[in-house]
Amino acid sequence: MWLNVGCGTHRAPEPWWNIDTTKQSGPDIPKHDWVEPDQVIDPNEPLPFEDGSCDRVFLGHVLEHIPWEFVPDFLLDVRRIASHEVLLVGPDVYRCIDSYKRGIEPLSTLQSCLEHKDYPDDMLDWPGAPHHWNCHEARVIEALNRTGWHGVPVLDKKILNDWPVVGYTDRWQFAVMAVSDGRAHPR
Repeated sequence: MWLNVGCGTHRAPEPWWNIDTTKQSGPDIPKHDWVEPDQVIDPNEPLPFEDGSCDRVFLGHVLEHIPWEFVPDFLLDVRRIASHEVLLVGPDVYRCIDSYKRGIEPLSTLQSCLEHKDYPDDMLDWPGAPHHWNCHEARVIEALNRTGWHGVPVLDKKILNDWPVVGYTDRWQFAVMAVSDGRAHPR
């Protein structure tokens, strides 16, 4: 199984199985804002998959939406279900600050990358989906390493073509490949 965790509005085509904690669609919601996972999961429960049942797991802009104190348990649960490789993509606040300072990214991008767990819903680009901590590549790699993974920054962006990555730019995002057997990913 290829698992897209937290698919949001970016449902990956087969063979990916898309999961999220909500489903939102209908005539009152613009189609580009629809969240239509294959399966809705309870965020307070372990991932509902057998041990080692997922050959690939994609976490695209997921970790920053989990309170920091729960990230290790979540990564251990992903490790439980993953049989081979995991790709994590997310906002990198340091890259975003640098890009903003150089005039490459607007203030709105920087604001959306930063922790904003206490903002009212009407101040967020995506209501109900706050960032709980300031995410960046080094912090994610450290969290991976502490939970039995070996995280490796993705330097060859062509690798991302094999994953359901949407709109990736390294100006304000990171991509990290993780394997759970302690060996660096061969790519």
